[in-house]
Amino acid sequence: GCRTCASCQEDLELISKQRGSK
Repeated sequence: GCRTCASCQEDLELISKQRGSK
């Protein structure tokens, strides 16, 4: 998949933060 593009990395960061919040 596309994980090097800025938008994808931003989404991954948001997901990571959301998972961390849980």
